[in-house]
Formats: sequence, structure tokens, C-alpha cells
Amino acid sequence: MLIHISLTQLDMLEGKETLLADGTGDLKGDRLVYRELEAPGYLHEVTFTDREIVLKRKAEITSITKLTPMRPSESVVESPFGVMRLETRLNSWLKNDDCWSVEYQVLSGSDIVLHQRLTWNIKGAAE
Repeated sequence: MLIHISLTQLDMLEGKETLLADGTGDLKGDRLVYRELEAPGYLHEVTFTDREIVLKRKAEITSITKLTPMRPSESVVESPFGVMRLETRLNSWLKNDDCWSVEYQVLSGSDIVLHQRLTWNIKGAAE
């Protein structure tokens, strides 16, 4: 089903909020597909189930971030320079009909390199 999607990112380390997507998305059950606001050639896919949340980004640099409640997971980033694997920790999540949200951290060793909250606001059929 075509829907309207807006995605905001809150960088928890810097306290900065950014609008990353605002447009049409495709929602089928637990799977949402949309494009970036500033780079419409970059495709995102979110799969949000009770057991796992998977964030995929297909662009020059591709990433698959897995977030699993109650245990560490992994983010795999592929670039022209190689593959990097980082630990992820899911802090909180919310999923209802009009809002999906995750707060998570990405770690390199014991260092937190990313701590963010992503919020997808979903509105019925796209206009």
C-alpha cells in the first residue's frame, strides 16, 4: 500500500534532529520501503517484527543493521574500502499503525559511535 512517510533522526550524542525522508513509501505488513529526501536514488527498507528490526540502506555505501530486543546484534557496512562489522544494541522500540520508532546504539569495541532514535510517521494512502 502506498503511504506518506516522514522519517526523523534524533542524534542522541549531539542532540540534533534531522528530517531524513518525507514522501511516498510502500508499506506491506511489517515491511516499509522508501527513499531518502536529499538523495532519492538511495533506497531504504525497514522490516519491523516482534523478534527483530532490520534496517537496510542501498546506496554507494550499503548497510544492514539488525536490532534484536534483549541481546546484542550487528550492523554490516559495505563500502568500496571493504566490509565493516559493528555491534548494535536496541534500547527501545515502538510500533503502531501510524508510528514506528527505534532507539539504538552502534559500538566499535566499547566505544559508542552512534546513538540515535529514528521515528517513522506513517499516514494512510499517499496523496
